[in-house]
Amino acid sequence: MYGSDADIKVEIRSNNTGRVNRVAYEGVVPRFNRLYLNRDISKLKKSLQDEISALISEQVCDECGGIGLNKNALASRINGLNIAELSRLNANELLRELGRIDDPVGSALSRQICEKLERMIAVGIGYLSLDRRSDTLSGGEAQRVKMVRNLGSSLSNITYIFDEPTAGLHPHDASKIGQILLNLRDNHNNILVIEHNTQMIKLADHIVELGEFGGSGGGRIIYEGDLAGLQKRDSKTAKALNEGVQINQNPLKFSEVFAIKNATRNNLKNVSVDIPKGVLVAISGVAGSGKSSLMDEFMAHYPQAIKIDQKAIGAQNRSTPATYTGVMDEIRKLFAKANGVDAGWFSPNSKGACKACKGSGVISYDMAFAEPVVLTCEECGGKRYSDEALKFCYSGLNIEQAVSQSIDEAVEFFNDKKIARAIQRSF
Repeated sequence: MYGSDADIKVEIRSNNTGRVNRVAYEGVVPRFNRLYLNRDISKLKKSLQDEISALISEQVCDECGGIGLNKNALASRINGLNIAELSRLNANELLRELGRIDDPVGSALSRQICEKLERMIAVGIGYLSLDRRSDTLSGGEAQRVKMVRNLGSSLSNITYIFDEPTAGLHPHDASKIGQILLNLRDNHNNILVIEHNTQMIKLADHIVELGEFGGSGGGRIIYEGDLAGLQKRDSKTAKALNEGVQINQNPLKFSEVFAIKNATRNNLKNVSVDIPKGVLVAISGVAGSGKSSLMDEFMAHYPQAIKIDQKAIGAQNRSTPATYTGVMDEIRKLFAKANGVDAGWFSPNSKGACKACKGSGVISYDMAFAEPVVLTCEECGGKRYSDEALKFCYSGLNIEQAVSQSIDEAVEFFNDKKIARAIQRSF
């Protein structure tokens, strides 16, 4: 299990050549630790990651308390705080703490750190602690961390592309992002921003609107020019800019509430609130004000609630909107009934799967120490279904062609009322 201090050799025979080599034997546990625990396994195949996870458990280290640093590292202190304690501070707190350093050598270094902290505050993430795990950041927070990394560049004539940088942000925080983009522009850079936020569109020097609808109804330039010209158009973006926000003048009355008492999760400070039942409730506030923490507390009080967030749907990479919503089950039944065969023929995870790629549409070649090479399956051309499965048709289309349609097209195509209703209800 654990090997031996003695030099033990074992014979390894190659399955391909029959050659026998004598190699040092290290033991099952040391080998497992070396191959899987002392390295990043996130790049390994998902099936192998699952096998490894089944054999291990995690707990906080007794020696360091989860900090990851030894006693010698923690013994070094600046103004009474060690590196772990400084890292636990958020950007606002750390900026104040670094301002207390008056040593000539230390102050020169702290000024460089302060510049980055000030950028974090400028993009509205000053509430993040420096030791916050990156995999716990929201999409917007991660994007703004990337912005901070690039904002300190003194280069000019760089082209930056921002994909919805204000998505989900409070107007106060969105205005900060807007000012940063303008500063980047003024430093002689090219700024391209994909945006829906009218607050950001109004800042643009030049606007390109695509549309008019999504999917097959899009892909055309609706307008190109300045804001004044756009506001004179009859497009959806122009209407949104001109109409503004519609205020609910007659909110619904309520009599029952969901009560949350003395919540202290994360940055919540002994919060008690009554959330009305049967009405639309908006939880608002600037980034980091505790909105998500309050909703996590709500879920803890009322676990029967259904949380819908922006995380990827499905438990595996083969999930699709059709399978996730259950519409695919009805489509398979319809194809099976029309052709008098088993419904499994219309699933890439069952009888209908391409034999070469096993229904994935791609073939992955493990390159040992390099990244795996993923290629489109030559047998099915990425369609995932076998040729035999694709011979079965409904109204002139096989299963792959039918599910490749847009949702609007599918409602028209499936003349089965049950499926049409299921699609409309789901989407």
